[in-house]
Amino acid sequence: AFPIDLGALSYRVCFMSPQFYESGRIVSSLADLKALTFVAGVGWPDVVVLKDNSLRVSEINYYDNIFKMLSGNRFDLFCRGSSEILNEYKTFNPVFSLHLNKSFVLHYPLPRFFFVSADNQTLKNRLEKGLKIAYEDGSLKTLWHDHFFESIVFSDVKSRKVFSLENKRIKHINKEYEKYLLPAS
Repeated sequence: AFPIDLGALSYRVCFMSPQFYESGRIVSSLADLKALTFVAGVGWPDVVVLKDNSLRVSEINYYDNIFKMLSGNRFDLFCRGSSEILNEYKTFNPVFSLHLNKSFVLHYPLPRFFFVSADNQTLKNRLEKGLKIAYEDGSLKTLWHDHFFESIVFSDVKSRKVFSLENKRIKHINKEYEKYLLPAS
């Protein structure tokens, strides 16, 4: 298995509700996180990870409604991948005046893979070989940089406290994919 986004979704930066932002609450421990409410889309892998780590999370059907409900103080936090956050901030902040939490980031392994039919091993092998070639020759890293780097720099992961959460859904996946993960930047 080859992580097609090189692990770019594993670091989660959170939008805050206005009420949470104005409270000035400091999150310094996992216990502090457990006192907060999170929101995510229905069926998103984040829901399982957050629940498995004893965090309170609600699921919302429509992506745009998440921002609307967060701005209405229905939840405290909406966490997004560091590779996604800049575009969403540019899109939704002018409409909802949301703030990003700058003190912490959640980290849990969230690799993305291509899935093909088990009956088509030829395609599976070809995709994996092509991705590994692109990784080794640097072209995949260049593509990754072009699409994700600005957002990852914007998310400023290195200056935040990192709360590491377990993702039980991937515990049976061969860990070989980890050698292709890029650092947080």
